[in-house]
Amino acid sequence: MLKEITCPVCSSKAMKEVGSINRAKKKGAPIFCSKECCYQHRRKHKTLEQRKAEKRDYDKQYRAKNADKLRTLKATRFRRDYDPIKAAEYRKSRMHIHLEYCRTPKYKKWKADYDKKYLAKKKYGEFSECHLLAQQIREECLSRMTDYEIRITKGTFAKSKQRKRSYERLNSNKSEKCPLGHAGKFACG
Repeated sequence: MLKEITCPVCSSKAMKEVGSINRAKKKGAPIFCSKECCYQHRRKHKTLEQRKAEKRDYDKQYRAKNADKLRTLKATRFRRDYDPIKAAEYRKSRMHIHLEYCRTPKYKKWKADYDKKYLAKKKYGEFSECHLLAQQIREECLSRMTDYEIRITKGTFAKSKQRKRSYERLNSNKSEKCPLGHAGKFACG
């Protein structure tokens, strides 16, 4: 049996079954003339940000649930539509944009961090995080010392001059009066 109702969204008259009307009254829910009006009523009180957040959450769940199906669909679409010549032309046309992006400080910082992690993983495997932590400690220690202090602790301060002097002393024809090379009033012997 049908009964006439007035839609609360579009104010049009529609015929609905009495059972549907009674169920809606029992729940305290409005009854609409069509699915479109029901959809409009549900979304009427939400802001754009709320709707975007709901859509984002829904899409995330959908992608997680249907990951294999989406992956195969994308792969088949790619194989069907891919043209290597067009792809090469497109990459070439955007090369200058990519080069500008690679020169930005943000990218340089990201790339340096990525390279550190990649090389640590390649060289040390499961101990890569330990290596990165040791590198951070080393960098912090070196940042607190001056170049002069670092060279003194390593023993590399004026090392080339020291080597040169010892070579000249060992290979010279001059006689030494003392093993330290002093020839004045502090001379040995």
